[in-house]
Order: sequence, then C-alpha cells, then structure tokens
Amino acid sequence: MQKQRPFKKDFVLLCLQAALVSFSIGATAPLIPSIAATFGQKSLIMGRISWLYMIPYGACALLWAPLTHRVTVKQLLNISFLFFSLCLLGMGCAQSASGAFVMSFLMGVCGSSTTPLALILIGHSIKTHKGKYVGAYFSGTFIASLASQLLSSVLPWRFIYIIPGILGVMLSVMTFLCLARFDLRQSSVRITYHRTLKNSTVFRFVVLIFFSSFMYHTIHQWLGVYFKEQRQLSQFLTSLFFAFFSICAFGLEFWGGFITDQRKKTEVFKAGLLMMFFFISGMFLLRHSNPLWLLLLVPLWGGGWAFSHVGLSSYLASLPDVFLRDTSSLNSAVRFLSGGLGAWYGGKMIQTAGFSAHYIITAAFFLVLWRISGWLVREHEIVA
Repeated sequence: MQKQRPFKKDFVLLCLQAALVSFSIGATAPLIPSIAATFGQKSLIMGRISWLYMIPYGACALLWAPLTHRVTVKQLLNISFLFFSLCLLGMGCAQSASGAFVMSFLMGVCGSSTTPLALILIGHSIKTHKGKYVGAYFSGTFIASLASQLLSSVLPWRFIYIIPGILGVMLSVMTFLCLARFDLRQSSVRITYHRTLKNSTVFRFVVLIFFSSFMYHTIHQWLGVYFKEQRQLSQFLTSLFFAFFSICAFGLEFWGGFITDQRKKTEVFKAGLLMMFFFISGMFLLRHSNPLWLLLLVPLWGGGWAFSHVGLSSYLASLPDVFLRDTSSLNSAVRFLSGGLGAWYGGKMIQTAGFSAHYIITAAFFLVLWRISGWLVREHEIVA
C-alpha cells in the first residue's frame, strides 16, 4: 500500500462510488408502483426487484475479500463498478418486467464490491477515529438516496437508473486514472471465513447483523407499496416520505459516527433498534389516521436505521486485522442476504396476513432483539 499518499483523496473516490450505487438503489422501494404500472404488473409482483438485487449482492459480497489476495483493490473496483454502471443503463432501458428482473440481479452481483472493499481500506488505512470515516462514508450514501428520492417524485423512473449509469461510466474512468493501487496481496492475514466464524465474538456479531437487517427490510422495502395501496398516496408524496427518511438518516448517521468514537458502539446500536420499534408501533396505531401524521414517525425510522448501522459498522472497523477483511465481506454479505430474505418474507406476510399483522409481528421481533443485543455484541470483546 502506498503509505506516502494521503488516504483522503482516495476516500473521496470510494464515497462517490458508494453514492452512485445508493442513488440508483435508494429510490427503488418508492418507485415499485410506478415500475409495476409501466410493465402492467401488480406492485407485490414487481417488488421482486428488491430482493433480486439484494440476495445476489449478499452472496457475491463474500468473494471480494478473498480476491484481494490475488488482485489489487483498484483492479477489483475498476472492473466491478464499470459493469455495475452498464447494468444501470440496462435497467433504465428495460422493455419488460423480466428484463428488469435480470438487470436487478446483475446489479446486485456487480455492486456488491463497493462497501466491503471500502471498509477494508478504511480499516487498514486509518489508525484512529475510524468511526467518523465510517459515518461520513455512509452519510454520503444517504445523501445520494435523498437526491434520487426527490428526483423520483418528478422524473420518470427510468431516469433514476440512466442518470447514475452515465455518471458511473465517467467515474469508472476517474477511478482508473486516480485511485491508488492498494495492493494487499502481500498481507500475512489470510481470508478464511470458517476460521473467522469460529470466533464467538464475530459469530454473534454476524447473527446480530442478520436479524437486524432482516427485520428492517421486511418493512422498508414495502413502504412504497403501503403508501400507494393502503394510503392512496401519489408517487410525489410517496417519494417525499422516503426523501424525509433519508434526510433524518443522513444527519444521524454522520452524528452517530462521532458518537461511536466517544461512547460505546453497542449503546448507539441499541438506541437505533428502540427507535425502529417505536416507528413500527406508531405505524400500526396510526393506521386509520391522516397519512400526514406519519411524517412525525419518519425521524424514528431514518434515525433508527442510521444509529444501528453506524454502531455496528464502527464495531466492525475496530476489529483486529486478523478478522477485519473477513468480517467486512461477511458484513455486506449478511446484510444483503438477510435483507433480501426479509423483503421476500415481507411480501409473503403482507399477501397472507395484511400490513397490520405484519407490523405487530415485526415490532415484537425488534423489541426482543433490542433486549438480547447487549449479550450478542459486547464492547470489551474487541480483541484478537
């Protein structure tokens, strides 16, 4: 690794890549009804594009950490991000639901490299105050989601994929020309997921990621359908709800990064779980009220996810080098695999039992997870 080169310049490029990935994905949930209308499909059917992206993302995220022993990080990012950008253009130009499903799947495969490799580089390049880098990195993704959600309220849905597709090709050229080589092939640390998961601290950390992501996405990926079919909101108002969520998430993700450097990371995560529990409970209690009352609950959802996300991500970045690369890939893999399964499960539950019953069950699971999370992840166990 080129130690003489300031990492901040490369960090900006990593953040831009993550922002473009988030831009194209952030508006998917609110746009499902519009995409379904274009292809003459039901919203609950078209909602498959969420988990068709997330599940391959999670599966392929496991590949990137081992590949850093054979290929430079720069080469991995160049190839994967260029193909991701081309898939975005394919999604925006899709002529059928099946074509959109295929492009969504390929986007998951190619887009899965960005965050695992960025977390690896943050962990290796930054020695102290890693939390603020993690917070800044993910805050950029929330800003990008906000921009896409605002634009989705006024632009045709195809533009939400075509615009970042074009920008992504341009950024791929910049990355090729400007990103440092980041050759980690000589590292003595070797990737062995089996060995890493045998460590009880890491295993419990992965379990916590799985269940928190599963429960979050079982609600979030269907909020656009809920606003459209249960509350009869327009695409404009639905997108504004999601944009307000991203504003709240951005502010608290960035702030949360600094908090994790001052307080226990587990405290920040548990606060996020509790906030999401109150959001889901409020959605159930206000199910017959004016939809505008739901605006009062959005800070709980956006802030809850931000706190839980930055708390666990900062915990990950503080793990010893012997586990860092393995766990960085496991983090993204488990988040998206469980998130995709959660989105699938949410659709099945809503079709079978309805939104209200689904909210009650999920709120109960969040409360249980909040109660046991202190046992699953313990701050004093961040040791090799």
